[in-house]
Amino acid sequence: MNSLFETITDLASMSSNNAMTAEQAANSTDTLQHQSQQLARRTALMQNAISRLDQLVGRFEVS
Repeated sequence: MNSLFETITDLASMSSNNAMTAEQAANSTDTLQHQSQQLARRTALMQNAISRLDQLVGRFEVS
């Protein structure tokens, strides 16, 4: 009977550890998604700036 209770206790402990690992993985995924969205916005802003600079090329002449 002791062995059964020990097994149940071990299973509960492993389940708790697995739940914490899953939560950490979910938090990491959320963080990566947020950072990816920020990178996409910054990339779009840079592309817009490059496009505007490209339009200005040739409009001004340095003497």
